[in-house]
Amino acid sequence: MNVHTDDLPLSANMIVRTTDPEEAVEFANSAISLMSVAFRRPISQFEFQLAGGQLGTLEILSMEQHIPGGSDVTVDGSEDEYLVEVPLLGATTTQIGNESNPIARNQYGFVHSPSDRVIWRDDGFRYRCLQLKIKGAVLRKRLSHYVGDSSDMDIKFAPFVDLMSPEGAHIVSMIWYGVEMLEQRNSIFQNSVNAILFEEFLANVLLTTLPHSASSLLQRPVLAAAEPAIKRVVEYIVEHLDEQFSVAELADIAGVSVRSLQRSFQQRYNLSPLRFIRDKRLDRARIRLLSSEGMHTVSQIAFASGFTHLGAFGSEYKRRFGETPSQTLSRQR
Repeated sequence: MNVHTDDLPLSANMIVRTTDPEEAVEFANSAISLMSVAFRRPISQFEFQLAGGQLGTLEILSMEQHIPGGSDVTVDGSEDEYLVEVPLLGATTTQIGNESNPIARNQYGFVHSPSDRVIWRDDGFRYRCLQLKIKGAVLRKRLSHYVGDSSDMDIKFAPFVDLMSPEGAHIVSMIWYGVEMLEQRNSIFQNSVNAILFEEFLANVLLTTLPHSASSLLQRPVLAAAEPAIKRVVEYIVEHLDEQFSVAELADIAGVSVRSLQRSFQQRYNLSPLRFIRDKRLDRARIRLLSSEGMHTVSQIAFASGFTHLGAFGSEYKRRFGETPSQTLSRQR
């Protein structure tokens, strides 16, 4: 019996092609995830083929099956791996948790999170789809970049994707781009660095485009993404407060642009980085003026606290504390 391969994406990278249902189920259980399959009628015809490849740890697969009698396939979760399915031909009815939707081209695709129970109901028509498989560790690593440590977080996506929405169309285009790269002999993704960067980019797209259990964290102000960078900069400022450094140097420490650093400080402290540094230096100068720390003049304390202009120090000090540096110094004598 011939298996149709016309128009199957990635058919040059065939993984398995069979007309034996037992072989197909055995392969799916070992390579995809544990599943149970119930055929609705005695099988007189069966076709299954799976093609695909890897970009980094991403897998992009093309699957086609034809079971004229129809079938029900149940998957009770998977190991730490997420699957995005985009239908290309035919349709199935898919139930994830308590939600059910028709999965068909230009209608709905779905996202299978590891903890989900999925039931596919195939009514016997030829069904073809693209599948993207991405590791949970990759998603959590990218999420941590934005909201802090997410290594123990269970990310659960909303199960269905409207393929006609801008978000759905964007995800579909990114998967097709991966298919095109896999089909090219001299793809830029033969360089493993490029493959990893694409994997990270796709993880970003999924996290920022599709609704999931951590979406509310990403919908906070940009500050959430910048918080670790701000923390590094503040620690550096406090440890080197008596030294001279520029905002550009601080941006390098944070690993962001100067503009991004300025915006993050404004959101977090309602201050520019320069004003933040100045206020910290004024606070330290006040402590020294009250304790003297072996220094006996305002100028000594001003210079030791990172100020290079005595006039500016005096006016800024009075603005912040309501008295001159000399008045503060005289109180501890």
